[in-house]
Amino acid sequence: MRAYWRAVVLAVMVVFFCGAALAQWMPVSGAQTSTVETISSSGKLINHQESTERYFRRSSGSVLIQKMANDGSNLPKSATLLDNGNTGKSYSINYETGAVVDKHRPARPYTSSDLLPASAGSGLQQETVNGVPCVVVPSYRMNPDGTKTLLGRAWLAPQYNYLMIKEDSIHPSSNGGAVHIHKELHDITGGIEPDAALFKVDATSVKRARTITPAGNKPQAIGGK
Repeated sequence: MRAYWRAVVLAVMVVFFCGAALAQWMPVSGAQTSTVETISSSGKLINHQESTERYFRRSSGSVLIQKMANDGSNLPKSATLLDNGNTGKSYSINYETGAVVDKHRPARPYTSSDLLPASAGSGLQQETVNGVPCVVVPSYRMNPDGTKTLLGRAWLAPQYNYLMIKEDSIHPSSNGGAVHIHKELHDITGGIEPDAALFKVDATSVKRARTITPAGNKPQAIGGK
């Protein structure tokens, strides 16, 4: 089961952190809502979790997703960093303890062609999500042998370098059950470079990063409308 969850986390990272191969990305900040449901082999809902997150992407392609604490403090408790623009590694950050763990997974560069079929722009379904025009494409898990497993659908915004605005996917588990993941980005601000301290893993930067909010968002309204 532990190995399965590692695979699920990696799958989510593949989908959400794509795109670092381009030389220049539009910097993006925003809020994200996530729902994760664990389903048994008989179809019974075992666990339901909802979380609010902050999303940051620099023009270098580096991405940080902070998971907010559910204690009214309006502070993040942890984060995942894909440091495409510097070390090329992925990190897990615990803001409450200051611990930073190198996940020892090089950040594989992804281009929009990893997500979009060759016929992109000709016949793809289009929908607007949270005010952002998107194209709808299949989402996949990248397997160790290089093959892909279809998981669900992704809503990508061309105006933000095919940033994923929404994902709805089902990840099968080895015991016959599944994990249903639904994520949406909203309150998006593009074109403003996020604070560089967010993407550093030294102790001083990690401490300061807890107080930095997405560009254009009010600190007291993270995730709000």
